[in-house]
Amino acid sequence: MIEKGKIEISETFKISGRGIVLAGIIIEGQINTGDFIQFEYNGESMKKRIIGLDRGKKENGSKLKVGILINCENEVEMEKFHEWNPKLTLGKVFQGQ
Repeated sequence: MIEKGKIEISETFKISGRGIVLAGIIIEGQINTGDFIQFEYNGESMKKRIIGLDRGKKENGSKLKVGILINCENEVEMEKFHEWNPKLTLGKVFQGQ
């Protein structure tokens, strides 16, 4: 897979019936709907498809803030990610296929 970008994940939000939003800043490259994000969750490598994006504004030369909606397999997985504190976890974004 081709790496397209990196995001620093700072927090998560749950959208019932849709998935989990990984919120943070883009530190490199580009992120698009349909791409995949790979990140560490409690010592385990997770890979999820990006199904939605919400880009924020750059302020005074700061990095671009972003919310990434990821596809979750079920409510249990959604709850697991919702309770997670990512503590500035690095996520790598790969081109969707």
